[in-house]
Amino acid sequence: MRKVLLVLLSVFMLSACGGKSEMPADAETEESVSEKNNEMTATAALNYLEQITERYLNSVEYEDGSFEQKSELQAGIKRCEAIISEIEEKYKADLPIATEMIDLANGVKNTLQDMLDGDNNNLENKNHAIGILIGNISGEYLDGELPPTLKYNLEMDKRYTY
Repeated sequence: MRKVLLVLLSVFMLSACGGKSEMPADAETEESVSEKNNEMTATAALNYLEQITERYLNSVEYEDGSFEQKSELQAGIKRCEAIISEIEEKYKADLPIATEMIDLANGVKNTLQDMLDGDNNNLENKNHAIGILIGNISGEYLDGELPPTLKYNLEMDKRYTY
């Protein structure tokens, strides 16, 4: 019993003594703020667009209210939340493309949540608003480029619509 107490006391002492940091907390915060990016590459923007829209687009492939659709919607919501956090961590708040990406991710997240809740009212208007945000980002920052999944879905829509 005495050996166990000595080992625990030793571990406690080592962790207490070794856990001190030389850098003050304020300096760490200032450093992380100054490391935020001033620009987002086109590749990063396309990647974010792909991640934001992929689950959103896939959710329509399943029957409304099905387990598969609900799983896809939940995964899409989580992905949007993760992307919002990542963009807020990596990029400066006043960077227009970052702000627009966050707006898009929030719009998609809210629409996915509404679909998950069974609220399909105004779904057409919400989809239209999301399409406008995607078009603005694509036109202004990506020379009209779209991520592969979105491009494929648009091509499929054209085939079956016209």
